[in-house]
Amino acid sequence: MRLLNILFDNAVKYTPSPGDIELTLEENDGNAVITIRDTGIGISGEDQGRIFERFYRGTKPEAANREELD
Repeated sequence: MRLLNILFDNAVKYTPSPGDIELTLEENDGNAVITIRDTGIGISGEDQGRIFERFYRGTKPEAANREELD
C-alpha cells in the first residue's frame, strides 16, 4: 500500500495541469495488476534502472525524455 501511495503521489506532483493521471486495476491469472500512467515529466532512461533503490532520487527530473518511456 505504501508503494502505491508513493507512485500516485509522484504522479500528482510531476504532472503539470492540465495533465492526465490514470489508475487501473486488472486481474491477470489470479493476480491483481495495478497501473498508474500519467502525462508528467517521466523518468530519464539513466534513472529508470535505479528507481527501486531505497532513498534514490533522480538528479535531473526535468531532463526526462518521454519517448524513452514509451
